[in-house]
Amino acid sequence: MQSNDQDVLDLVHMICDDIDNNNAFYSLLKYLAVGRGHFKTVNQECLLPFLSNETKIEIRSLILDAFEKQGYQPFTKSNLKDIIELLLTNRYKQDSDDEEIFRFGIIKWVDSMLKEPSNHKFNLGRAFNRLISTSTIDSVWVALSKIRQSSRSSLVFETLDTIWRLHYKNIGYTIGEKEISSFISISKHYQLFNDQNAYNQQQQQQQQLPLLLLLLQEITESIYTNMPPQSNLWRNKDFQVFFKQTIGVLFQSAYKEDTFIPQRFEKDYSRFMVDWNSQNYSEPNIAPKSRFGFLAFIKWDDQTLTTISEYLQVFFNNCSTSWKEKLIFLGILNQIKDIELVLLQPNSILLTIQI
Repeated sequence: MQSNDQDVLDLVHMICDDIDNNNAFYSLLKYLAVGRGHFKTVNQECLLPFLSNETKIEIRSLILDAFEKQGYQPFTKSNLKDIIELLLTNRYKQDSDDEEIFRFGIIKWVDSMLKEPSNHKFNLGRAFNRLISTSTIDSVWVALSKIRQSSRSSLVFETLDTIWRLHYKNIGYTIGEKEISSFISISKHYQLFNDQNAYNQQQQQQQQLPLLLLLLQEITESIYTNMPPQSNLWRNKDFQVFFKQTIGVLFQSAYKEDTFIPQRFEKDYSRFMVDWNSQNYSEPNIAPKSRFGFLAFIKWDDQTLTTISEYLQVFFNNCSTSWKEKLIFLGILNQIKDIELVLLQPNSILLTIQI
Protein backbone atom coordinates (compact mmCIF):
# COMPACT_ATOMS: atom_id res chain seq x y z
CA MET A 1 0.00 0.00 0.00
CA GLN A 2 1.34 3.42 -0.97
CA SER A 3 2.00 6.06 1.68
CA ASN A 4 -0.88 8.29 0.46
CA ASP A 5 -3.32 5.42 0.87
CA GLN A 6 -2.13 4.60 4.37
CA ASP A 7 -2.08 8.25 5.48
CA VAL A 8 -5.68 8.81 4.39
CA LEU A 9 -6.85 5.51 5.88
CA ASP A 10 -5.19 6.41 9.18
CA LEU A 11 -7.20 9.64 9.24
CA VAL A 12 -10.40 7.75 8.42
CA HIS A 13 -9.77 5.30 11.27
CA MET A 14 -9.06 8.19 13.64
CA ILE A 15 -12.34 9.95 12.90
CA CYS A 16 -14.33 6.69 12.92
CA ASP A 17 -12.90 5.87 16.36
CA ASP A 18 -13.43 9.42 17.63
CA ILE A 19 -16.14 11.24 15.68
CA ASP A 20 -15.34 14.49 17.48
CA ASN A 21 -11.69 14.49 16.36
CA ASN A 22 -11.79 17.80 14.48
CA ASN A 23 -8.11 17.72 13.53
CA ALA A 24 -8.58 14.44 11.68
CA PHE A 25 -11.87 15.72 10.24
CA TYR A 26 -10.44 18.88 8.68
CA SER A 27 -7.37 17.05 7.37
CA LEU A 28 -9.58 14.42 5.75
CA LEU A 29 -11.79 17.08 4.14
CA LYS A 30 -8.68 18.69 2.69
CA TYR A 31 -7.51 15.43 1.14
CA LEU A 32 -10.92 14.31 -0.19
CA ALA A 33 -12.32 17.58 -1.61
CA VAL A 34 -11.78 17.80 -5.38
CA GLY A 35 -12.48 21.55 -5.53
CA ARG A 36 -12.44 24.53 -3.22
CA GLY A 37 -15.70 26.10 -2.07
CA HIS A 38 -18.29 27.00 -4.70
CA PHE A 39 -15.61 27.93 -7.21
CA LYS A 40 -14.22 25.67 -9.90
CA THR A 41 -10.72 25.99 -8.45
CA VAL A 42 -9.00 22.63 -8.19
CA ASN A 43 -7.87 21.66 -4.71
CA GLN A 44 -4.17 20.99 -5.16
CA GLU A 45 -4.05 19.10 -1.86
CA CYS A 46 -6.67 16.54 -2.93
CA LEU A 47 -5.27 13.00 -2.77
CA LEU A 48 -8.20 11.12 -4.36
CA PRO A 49 -6.50 10.77 -7.78
CA PHE A 50 -3.53 9.07 -6.11
CA LEU A 51 -5.47 6.51 -4.09
CA SER A 52 -6.17 2.97 -5.25
CA ASN A 53 -9.76 1.89 -5.88
CA GLU A 54 -9.42 -0.62 -3.06
CA THR A 55 -8.54 2.18 -0.65
CA LYS A 56 -11.45 4.32 -1.89
CA ILE A 57 -13.91 1.48 -1.36
CA GLU A 58 -12.50 0.92 2.13
CA ILE A 59 -12.86 4.64 2.93
CA ARG A 60 -16.50 4.57 1.87
CA SER A 61 -17.24 1.43 3.88
CA LEU A 62 -15.51 2.67 7.03
CA ILE A 63 -17.26 6.05 6.96
CA LEU A 64 -20.73 4.62 6.30
CA ASP A 65 -20.37 1.81 8.84
CA ALA A 66 -19.18 4.20 11.55
CA PHE A 67 -22.00 6.61 10.76
CA GLU A 68 -24.62 3.88 11.09
CA LYS A 69 -23.16 2.68 14.40
CA GLN A 70 -22.94 6.07 16.08
CA GLY A 71 -26.72 6.18 16.55
CA TYR A 72 -26.88 9.56 14.87
CA GLN A 73 -29.81 11.89 15.39
CA PRO A 74 -30.37 14.17 12.35
CA PHE A 75 -30.90 17.28 14.49
CA THR A 76 -27.25 17.41 15.63
CA LYS A 77 -23.99 18.19 13.84
CA SER A 78 -21.84 15.27 12.75
CA ASN A 79 -18.35 15.23 11.22
CA LEU A 80 -19.10 11.89 9.56
CA LYS A 81 -22.28 13.31 8.01
CA ASP A 82 -20.30 16.25 6.61
CA ILE A 83 -17.82 13.86 4.99
CA ILE A 84 -20.66 11.81 3.48
CA GLU A 85 -22.24 14.95 2.03
CA LEU A 86 -18.88 16.04 0.58
CA LEU A 87 -18.44 12.65 -1.09
CA LEU A 88 -21.94 12.95 -2.57
CA THR A 89 -21.42 16.43 -4.06
CA ASN A 90 -17.71 16.32 -4.96
CA ARG A 91 -16.74 17.43 -8.48
CA TYR A 92 -15.76 14.06 -9.87
CA LYS A 93 -14.96 13.48 -13.51
CA GLN A 94 -17.89 11.90 -15.34
CA ASP A 95 -17.66 8.10 -15.61
CA SER A 96 -14.65 8.07 -13.29
CA ASP A 97 -14.06 5.38 -10.69
CA ASP A 98 -14.39 8.09 -8.04
CA GLU A 99 -17.92 8.91 -9.18
CA GLU A 100 -18.82 5.22 -9.28
CA ILE A 101 -17.41 4.43 -5.85
CA PHE A 102 -18.45 7.52 -3.94
CA ARG A 103 -21.35 9.34 -5.62
CA PHE A 104 -23.25 6.31 -6.96
CA GLY A 105 -22.30 4.10 -4.02
CA ILE A 106 -23.47 6.59 -1.38
CA ILE A 107 -26.66 7.43 -3.29
CA LYS A 108 -27.54 3.72 -3.16
CA TRP A 109 -26.72 3.68 0.55
CA VAL A 110 -28.99 6.67 1.24
CA ASP A 111 -31.76 4.94 -0.71
CA SER A 112 -31.42 1.81 1.43
CA MET A 113 -31.27 3.80 4.70
CA LEU A 114 -34.47 5.64 3.82
CA LYS A 115 -36.22 2.36 3.08
CA GLU A 116 -35.02 0.62 6.26
CA PRO A 117 -38.01 0.52 8.67
CA SER A 118 -35.79 0.50 11.78
CA ASN A 119 -34.49 3.96 10.86
CA HIS A 120 -37.96 5.52 11.05
CA LYS A 121 -38.33 7.33 14.38
CA PHE A 122 -40.57 9.92 16.07
CA ASN A 123 -39.62 12.97 18.10
CA LEU A 124 -42.18 15.34 19.64
CA GLY A 125 -44.85 13.80 17.46
CA ARG A 126 -42.90 14.23 14.21
CA ALA A 127 -41.48 11.45 12.08
CA PHE A 128 -37.86 11.48 10.97
CA ASN A 129 -35.14 9.13 9.72
CA ARG A 130 -32.47 8.57 12.37
CA LEU A 131 -29.64 8.62 9.80
CA ILE A 132 -30.73 10.74 6.85
CA SER A 133 -31.13 14.45 7.62
CA THR A 134 -32.51 17.25 5.47
CA SER A 135 -28.99 18.43 4.62
CA THR A 136 -28.10 14.94 3.38
CA ILE A 137 -31.23 14.92 1.22
CA ASP A 138 -30.14 18.31 -0.15
CA SER A 139 -26.77 16.76 -1.03
CA VAL A 140 -28.50 13.85 -2.77
CA TRP A 141 -30.45 16.34 -4.91
CA VAL A 142 -27.17 18.02 -5.90
CA ALA A 143 -25.57 14.65 -6.58
CA LEU A 144 -28.47 13.55 -8.80
CA SER A 145 -28.26 16.82 -10.75
CA LYS A 146 -24.59 16.11 -11.47
CA ILE A 147 -25.27 12.71 -13.05
CA ARG A 148 -25.20 13.05 -16.82
CA GLN A 149 -25.02 9.45 -18.05
CA SER A 150 -28.20 8.15 -19.68
CA SER A 151 -27.22 4.69 -18.45
CA ARG A 152 -27.77 5.97 -14.91
CA SER A 153 -31.31 7.26 -15.49
CA SER A 154 -32.83 4.38 -13.52
CA LEU A 155 -30.66 5.24 -10.51
CA VAL A 156 -31.72 8.89 -10.76
CA PHE A 157 -35.46 8.17 -11.07
CA GLU A 158 -35.55 5.44 -8.43
CA THR A 159 -33.71 7.64 -5.94
CA LEU A 160 -36.00 10.58 -6.71
CA ASP A 161 -38.98 8.35 -6.05
CA THR A 162 -37.53 7.14 -2.74
CA ILE A 163 -36.64 10.55 -1.32
CA TRP A 164 -39.95 11.97 -2.53
CA ARG A 165 -42.07 9.26 -0.90
CA LEU A 166 -40.09 8.70 2.28
CA HIS A 167 -38.71 12.17 3.05
CA TYR A 168 -41.24 14.62 1.66
CA LYS A 169 -44.60 12.84 1.51
CA ASN A 170 -44.32 10.50 4.51
CA ILE A 171 -42.43 12.82 6.85
CA GLY A 172 -43.89 16.08 5.60
CA TYR A 173 -40.89 18.15 4.57
CA THR A 174 -41.51 20.77 1.89
CA ILE A 175 -39.42 21.26 -1.22
CA GLY A 176 -37.22 24.38 -1.26
CA GLU A 177 -35.43 26.48 -3.86
CA LYS A 178 -32.25 24.38 -3.75
CA GLU A 179 -34.17 21.19 -4.48
CA ILE A 180 -36.20 22.96 -7.17
CA SER A 181 -33.00 24.10 -8.91
CA SER A 182 -31.65 20.55 -8.83
CA PHE A 183 -34.92 19.12 -10.17
CA ILE A 184 -34.93 21.65 -13.02
CA SER A 185 -31.41 20.56 -13.91
CA ILE A 186 -32.43 16.88 -13.84
CA SER A 187 -35.58 17.47 -15.92
CA LYS A 188 -33.58 19.47 -18.47
CA HIS A 189 -30.88 16.84 -18.89
CA TYR A 190 -33.23 13.85 -19.11
CA GLN A 191 -35.90 15.78 -21.05
CA LEU A 192 -38.48 14.58 -18.54
CA PHE A 193 -41.29 16.70 -19.89
CA ASN A 194 -40.64 16.06 -23.58
CA ASP A 195 -42.56 13.48 -25.59
CA GLN A 196 -39.51 11.22 -25.61
CA ASN A 197 -38.32 11.04 -22.03
CA ALA A 198 -35.55 8.94 -20.58
CA TYR A 199 -37.86 6.08 -19.71
CA ASN A 200 -38.98 5.82 -23.33
CA GLN A 201 -35.40 5.95 -24.53
CA GLN A 202 -34.35 3.26 -22.07
CA GLN A 203 -37.36 1.14 -23.13
CA GLN A 204 -38.29 0.30 -19.57
CA GLN A 205 -41.25 -1.90 -18.74
CA GLN A 206 -44.56 -0.24 -19.53
CA GLN A 207 -45.80 -0.16 -15.94
CA GLN A 208 -42.85 2.03 -14.90
CA LEU A 209 -43.81 4.96 -17.12
CA PRO A 210 -47.08 5.79 -15.29
CA LEU A 211 -45.16 5.67 -11.98
CA LEU A 212 -42.61 8.13 -13.33
CA LEU A 213 -45.33 10.43 -14.65
CA LEU A 214 -47.09 10.36 -11.26
CA LEU A 215 -43.80 11.21 -9.53
CA LEU A 216 -43.13 14.12 -11.90
CA GLN A 217 -46.71 15.38 -11.46
CA GLU A 218 -46.43 15.37 -7.66
CA ILE A 219 -43.03 17.08 -7.61
CA THR A 220 -44.20 19.70 -10.11
CA GLU A 221 -47.32 20.45 -8.05
CA SER A 222 -45.17 20.80 -4.95
CA ILE A 223 -42.82 23.19 -6.76
CA TYR A 224 -45.69 25.51 -7.67
CA THR A 225 -47.11 25.25 -4.16
CA ASN A 226 -43.89 26.01 -2.30
CA MET A 227 -41.78 28.23 -4.56
CA PRO A 228 -41.71 31.77 -3.10
CA PRO A 229 -43.63 34.25 -5.29
CA GLN A 230 -40.61 36.57 -5.36
CA SER A 231 -38.03 33.85 -6.01
CA ASN A 232 -35.33 34.66 -8.57
CA LEU A 233 -36.04 31.26 -10.11
CA TRP A 234 -39.07 32.75 -11.88
CA ARG A 235 -36.59 34.65 -14.07
CA ASN A 236 -34.19 31.75 -14.54
CA LYS A 237 -33.84 30.66 -18.18
CA ASP A 238 -34.04 26.93 -17.45
CA PHE A 239 -37.02 27.44 -15.16
CA GLN A 240 -38.79 29.36 -17.93
CA VAL A 241 -38.46 26.28 -20.16
CA PHE A 242 -39.75 24.08 -17.34
CA PHE A 243 -42.63 26.51 -16.73
CA LYS A 244 -43.68 26.36 -20.38
CA GLN A 245 -43.59 22.55 -20.33
CA THR A 246 -45.55 22.18 -17.09
CA ILE A 247 -47.92 25.16 -17.11
CA GLY A 248 -50.84 22.77 -17.65
CA VAL A 249 -50.12 21.20 -14.24
CA LEU A 250 -50.23 24.66 -12.65
CA PHE A 251 -53.56 25.54 -14.26
CA GLN A 252 -55.15 22.24 -13.26
CA SER A 253 -54.65 23.31 -9.65
CA ALA A 254 -56.69 26.49 -10.28
CA TYR A 255 -59.88 24.41 -10.24
CA LYS A 256 -59.21 23.60 -6.57
CA GLU A 257 -58.43 27.14 -5.45
CA ASP A 258 -60.98 29.33 -3.69
CA THR A 259 -59.19 32.26 -5.32
CA PHE A 260 -60.79 31.29 -8.63
CA ILE A 261 -63.66 28.92 -7.88
CA PRO A 262 -65.18 29.05 -4.38
CA GLN A 263 -65.06 25.41 -3.40
CA ARG A 264 -68.20 25.56 -1.25
CA PHE A 265 -70.28 26.35 -4.32
CA GLU A 266 -68.22 24.68 -7.03
CA LYS A 267 -70.82 21.98 -7.63
CA ASP A 268 -73.77 24.34 -7.97
CA TYR A 269 -73.14 27.55 -9.90
CA SER A 270 -76.74 28.78 -9.55
CA ARG A 271 -76.57 28.38 -5.78
CA PHE A 272 -73.22 30.16 -5.83
CA MET A 273 -74.69 33.19 -7.60
CA VAL A 274 -77.59 33.40 -5.15
CA ASP A 275 -75.29 33.19 -2.14
CA TRP A 276 -72.76 35.58 -3.68
CA ASN A 277 -75.41 38.29 -3.91
CA SER A 278 -76.86 37.52 -0.51
CA GLN A 279 -76.34 40.06 2.25
CA ASN A 280 -75.50 37.14 4.54
CA TYR A 281 -72.59 35.93 2.39
CA SER A 282 -69.19 35.99 4.07
CA GLU A 283 -65.74 35.02 2.81
CA PRO A 284 -63.90 32.11 4.45
CA ASN A 285 -61.79 33.30 7.38
CA ILE A 286 -58.60 31.62 6.17
CA ALA A 287 -57.88 31.51 2.44
CA PRO A 288 -55.41 28.82 1.30
CA LYS A 289 -52.18 30.06 -0.25
CA SER A 290 -52.59 30.50 -4.00
CA ARG A 291 -50.11 28.92 -6.37
CA PHE A 292 -50.56 32.00 -8.55
CA GLY A 293 -49.22 34.44 -5.97
CA PHE A 294 -46.19 35.12 -8.19
CA LEU A 295 -48.44 37.07 -10.59
CA ALA A 296 -48.42 39.98 -8.15
CA PHE A 297 -44.65 40.34 -8.54
CA ILE A 298 -43.93 39.88 -12.26
CA LYS A 299 -43.60 42.80 -14.66
CA TRP A 300 -45.79 43.36 -17.70
CA ASP A 301 -42.99 42.35 -20.10
CA ASP A 302 -41.90 39.26 -18.15
CA GLN A 303 -41.48 36.03 -20.15
CA THR A 304 -43.58 34.22 -17.55
CA LEU A 305 -46.56 36.38 -18.46
CA THR A 306 -46.02 35.71 -22.16
CA THR A 307 -46.05 31.96 -21.49
CA ILE A 308 -49.29 32.26 -19.50
CA SER A 309 -50.91 34.36 -22.24
CA GLU A 310 -49.93 31.88 -24.96
CA TYR A 311 -51.26 28.98 -22.90
CA LEU A 312 -54.60 30.70 -22.28
CA GLN A 313 -54.92 31.64 -25.95
CA VAL A 314 -54.44 28.04 -27.09
CA PHE A 315 -56.70 26.71 -24.34
CA PHE A 316 -59.66 29.02 -25.04
CA ASN A 317 -59.31 28.68 -28.81
CA ASN A 318 -59.18 24.89 -28.83
CA CYS A 319 -61.20 23.69 -25.84
CA SER A 320 -64.83 23.98 -24.85
CA THR A 321 -65.10 26.13 -21.75
CA SER A 322 -67.54 26.50 -18.89
CA TRP A 323 -68.11 29.09 -16.19
CA LYS A 324 -65.18 27.60 -14.29
CA GLU A 325 -62.63 28.43 -16.99
CA LYS A 326 -64.08 31.93 -17.31
CA LEU A 327 -63.73 32.54 -13.57
CA ILE A 328 -60.15 31.26 -13.67
CA PHE A 329 -59.31 33.57 -16.58
CA LEU A 330 -60.78 36.60 -14.82
CA GLY A 331 -59.06 35.60 -11.60
CA ILE A 332 -55.71 35.43 -13.40
CA LEU A 333 -56.22 38.93 -14.83
CA ASN A 334 -57.14 40.21 -11.38
CA GLN A 335 -53.89 38.91 -9.85
CA ILE A 336 -51.49 40.31 -12.47
CA LYS A 337 -49.73 43.30 -10.95
CA ASP A 338 -49.36 45.37 -14.15
CA ILE A 339 -52.54 44.24 -15.89
CA GLU A 340 -53.26 47.77 -17.15
CA LEU A 341 -49.88 47.94 -18.89
CA VAL A 342 -50.37 44.45 -20.28
CA LEU A 343 -53.72 45.27 -21.86
CA LEU A 344 -52.42 48.57 -23.25
CA GLN A 345 -49.80 46.80 -25.36
CA PRO A 346 -50.88 46.75 -29.04
CA ASN A 347 -49.89 43.10 -29.49
CA SER A 348 -51.22 41.83 -26.17
CA ILE A 349 -52.23 38.19 -26.54
CA LEU A 350 -54.71 38.53 -23.68
CA LEU A 351 -56.79 40.93 -25.80
CA THR A 352 -57.26 38.23 -28.45
CA ILE A 353 -58.77 35.71 -26.04
CA GLN A 354 -62.52 35.36 -26.25
CA ILE A 355 -64.21 33.78 -23.27
